[in-house]
Amino acid sequence: MKKVTIISNNLECDELAGYFSRLEKYFRINNWEISKDLNADLIIIVACGAIDLVYLYVKNALSDIYAKKGDYESTIIMGCQAITYRDKLQQIFDGRMIAYGEENILDEIICAKNKFSDIKTPNVYKFSDEYPNELFTIIISTGCLKRCTYCIINKAHGSIKSKKIQDICEEYAVAIKYGYKNVALSGTDTSVYGYDNGENIINLLDKLIQMDSTIQFYIENLHPHNLIKYKEEFIRLTEKNIFAYLHIPLQHVDDAILKKMGRDTVFSEIYDMVIKLKEVSPKTIIITDFIYGFPGETDAQFSKLLEFVQNDAYFDYYYIHDYSDIPGTASYNFKSKIREEEMKKRGLQIMVAFERRKKEKKSRMDSHNYRIFRNRYNIEEFIRKEKGYYICENTYQII
Repeated sequence: MKKVTIISNNLECDELAGYFSRLEKYFRINNWEISKDLNADLIIIVACGAIDLVYLYVKNALSDIYAKKGDYESTIIMGCQAITYRDKLQQIFDGRMIAYGEENILDEIICAKNKFSDIKTPNVYKFSDEYPNELFTIIISTGCLKRCTYCIINKAHGSIKSKKIQDICEEYAVAIKYGYKNVALSGTDTSVYGYDNGENIINLLDKLIQMDSTIQFYIENLHPHNLIKYKEEFIRLTEKNIFAYLHIPLQHVDDAILKKMGRDTVFSEIYDMVIKLKEVSPKTIIITDFIYGFPGETDAQFSKLLEFVQNDAYFDYYYIHDYSDIPGTASYNFKSKIREEEMKKRGLQIMVAFERRKKEKKSRMDSHNYRIFRNRYNIEEFIRKEKGYYICENTYQII
């Protein structure tokens, strides 16, 4: 029996987790053994390609593969990075790269009896027996409509591609059948679900609630620009206490910076909505993202962001990133880039401010919702910390 090793540089993206879990399922069905080390006939790197840090993790993996194998003849890079960092990768990697939608190439390489296109994406990801995952994940769409100036992911995923509501309802029925009470709805931008097929996120939620109103939803990647269009509907649904977790990525608090980012949002409008959501459902965990050091960010604009992190009382957690200057994005050509030493200074300031508030914010979170959330994403100890990548094995729950 041939062996395959599947490596990923990001376990926190549901789309990517769904993809490498689907690949693991695909290889098992085609009678391949999944290896936990680099002693394999084939090595697949399923790589997130969002920022420079995750590119570095792939470089680390490639370095270890070369040290073990002496070449890249048996290595294939898949996932976003096969598109977003292709030019950089070609400078250090002479193996194959397979983009999304090109998996038929993999079928040919392994002479697959069971084609990748026939393999359904698993719904429950299982990285550790120690931390059981109680979240049933449904990928409701891929791609997005926005063109954020710093983002390269739309290059990999393209425009919005929504699942049919009927198909989502069928997956939801499986969750109900197996007794899951926590369902994650994920996608590149879930707020624009249905723009391509005449549906929308509110209609979807209403139909799922009709099937089972006791389930708690964990919704990822709700773009503020589109979310505000459904403000009253979201408040109505939040009053029903159906949301355990909402991820609303703001990226900044200054409107001028948001405009340069291509976010097309007014911070105060979104924040007012967040406050209202928290008021009607205090147990709902609401998380956001921030980018500091965006080209042209003044001291005053950074201070505004820093002050928000120091004083905000409504968001439960922040994902904070430094700006990545990625070739192929619009912002790569922007002037007034922040100097490296200033970037480090700002990074230290904002992370110290966040660390000071972590314990306080955690103490206010609903303990049940927090446990469900953390058990799905509590994977840091499984990553090779010095390398930043994970060798995948038994990454999905068979149901």
